[in-house]
Amino acid sequence: MSINRYYKIGIDCRFWGIIHTGLGRYTKELILAIIKVLEKENWKINNSLVSLTLFFQKENWQNDIYLSNKCKIIKIEAPHYSLKEQLKFGRIIDQEKLDLVHFTHFNVPFFLKTPFVVTIHDLIKHFFRGQSVTTRFLPIYWLKYWGYRIVIDKAIKKSKYIFTPSKFVANQLKDYYSTSTAKIRVTYEGVADVYKNNNRTATGADEVLNRYQLKRPFFIYTGNAYSFKNLTTLLKAIKAINHKTQKITLLIACGRSIFWERLSRQVKEYNLEKMVVLPGLVSDNDLRILYRQAVAFVNPSLMEGFGLPGLEAMASGCPVIAAKAGSLPEIYAEGAIFFEAQNILELAQKIMETLHLSPAGRKRLIDNGIKQAQKYSWEKTARETILVYKKILMKN
Repeated sequence: MSINRYYKIGIDCRFWGIIHTGLGRYTKELILAIIKVLEKENWKINNSLVSLTLFFQKENWQNDIYLSNKCKIIKIEAPHYSLKEQLKFGRIIDQEKLDLVHFTHFNVPFFLKTPFVVTIHDLIKHFFRGQSVTTRFLPIYWLKYWGYRIVIDKAIKKSKYIFTPSKFVANQLKDYYSTSTAKIRVTYEGVADVYKNNNRTATGADEVLNRYQLKRPFFIYTGNAYSFKNLTTLLKAIKAINHKTQKITLLIACGRSIFWERLSRQVKEYNLEKMVVLPGLVSDNDLRILYRQAVAFVNPSLMEGFGLPGLEAMASGCPVIAAKAGSLPEIYAEGAIFFEAQNILELAQKIMETLHLSPAGRKRLIDNGIKQAQKYSWEKTARETILVYKKILMKN
């Protein structure tokens, strides 16, 4: 069978890696999965050869990242949300003469000429804004906010297709922007292999717990410390419980930032220094062990586009307690225990109920979580993403 033509697809990889938390996970796992799928297909789409051009932020590139000799790596200096991103990055992409480029976040260069698709993970900044969500001088915040709106609005309007991680975000796009259903593709995220429940043994658990100065029983939260994450409600629930029992600990694993510092001050304000552990970022290997040793993972967020850490906890065999908000009921479904997002007493009650579950009740909750997490696969995400690429390339 003859080869029709040669396609060049670009992907923005500047968010690659754990330092970028959820965006970093999505970018890394999606690209690795796309490469695996293309390798199985002999690097063909529509019976045409295809190659990937991957744009990495120069400072994030690691020499031990091996992808494929079918991938062209371009290391650039164009920080996220910067003028260089808007002016320099777009020119670099256009010079590559790509057939299509995929932006794994909304920040598409404004003057880009190359056809593109974009992943819109959420519209959280549309709904949570102002003094409570920033540490900046307010006029500077609003200037950056309107810059965000200009960029995301154009990305949504000009993209060939929009990927969303949930029906919840897809519906928000339809409601807020009147975006056509035909333009949106819901591509659920997946669970990294490191979290899959292949081995329930506690090998190395005591060493990891000692390193983080943790004692059982403990609960865990992973993610960012932004205000919409609703960690204040979680801290107040822990305080209410420990006021009576004085025996549970909470580990909050998130990157050190201005918001982390604000959270740290809040922990001191509530006199929770002995009950809340704030280690900063935690590696995947440590998280896998911590999830398996925790009583439960708690996600109190007021809005999420997907809520990946909860699925990773489920896959690891950790029960999940989650707010009945955003996409979480859609994504976690029967695999989690839910509470009203701002109800401190209900959250405290769910934490205590989980702590005192019978062995059979705990096993049932863990099994439900594992079953729910098994519905999500990065290979499936990659295949659905490639189908959209194919649809666009066929029209070119």
